[in-house]
Amino acid sequence: MKFAISVTCKQSGTQNVKKSKDGSHIRKDIPQTGWRLLDCVDGEKADHRCQACGYPKVRFVHKLTHPDLEGTVLLAGFVCAGHLTGEPELLRLRETELKCLARLRVQFLKQKWSSYHQDNGLGLAIRREGNSTFMLKEQANGTWTLYRTGREIGTTLISDGHSSREAAVIALFRVLHQERCSDSLPKSESMSPSGR
Repeated sequence: MKFAISVTCKQSGTQNVKKSKDGSHIRKDIPQTGWRLLDCVDGEKADHRCQACGYPKVRFVHKLTHPDLEGTVLLAGFVCAGHLTGEPELLRLRETELKCLARLRVQFLKQKWSSYHQDNGLGLAIRREGNSTFMLKEQANGTWTLYRTGREIGTTLISDGHSSREAAVIALFRVLHQERCSDSLPKSESMSPSGR
């Protein structure tokens, strides 16, 4: 069965939309099962509207796709996404990971940097993380550049063109988080010690 629908929310304005815990408020004009999770993203504010039920206070947006709706992405909250995919526990785990990551990002942004002014009057900030020192340098065009320095690596450009100092710090958080995640991945079987 093919569905030809628009996934824009039918409920708009300031209507009171009840939060459904069992999927009972999901729109009837979309398939009720068979959806697949593409991604879950932190909207950073609870101001997104669930396209499945109209609930207006969604922070963690689940991007769903359905085989009968090729090219369509439905943006839903946790409860509706769990009902539509049939995998509420998997989605709860993913959302919990994102909440933890959001808390870590807030803590990271609160940590202090040593701040200086370069000879040209532009800003410079320095901070140590592990074996590396990170520098944020303000450029003449008003953007910020992020560098890593260390004995073994010298000075390395990590990223540039950030619109603000905070944007550069968030970029550093993402780099360090990716490094920590890749360090925690299990080693391949060929590298594991033999004789177990």
